[in-house]
Amino acid sequence: MKKLIFALLATATTVMAHEKEISFSELHEFLPTVNEITSVVIKVNPGDELPLQFSLSGDLLKLEHTPENGTLKALEPLYIKLEPSFLFSQDKKDWKSFESFFTGMLGVSVGKEASTTGEIFLELKKR
Repeated sequence: MKKLIFALLATATTVMAHEKEISFSELHEFLPTVNEITSVVIKVNPGDELPLQFSLSGDLLKLEHTPENGTLKALEPLYIKLEPSFLFSQDKKDWKSFESFFTGMLGVSVGKEASTTGEIFLELKKR
């Protein structure tokens, strides 16, 4: 029994040693070391910004002139855990997948208000 408890503690210590927490602003410094860490938690603070680009390509449709780059701005604290998949939390205790953490709507319209322009929008809210 003592050996089992010791083995569990050693395994937990090893796993925890490979998890790293970084701020949103440190993300660019972290990318070269991504293969050395099994898990990372990115802390996103209100006001943090990430430059955003949009592109669309495929067999059927392609975006010819990309819109001007925008900025993704955090409004509330958020933690993003990178393991094999992305997990999201606001307290680092309750981790959820993208589909379980967010709810929202994706919309497409063409010819709005008697014009021939199109619009694509995405609205995300926490569950």
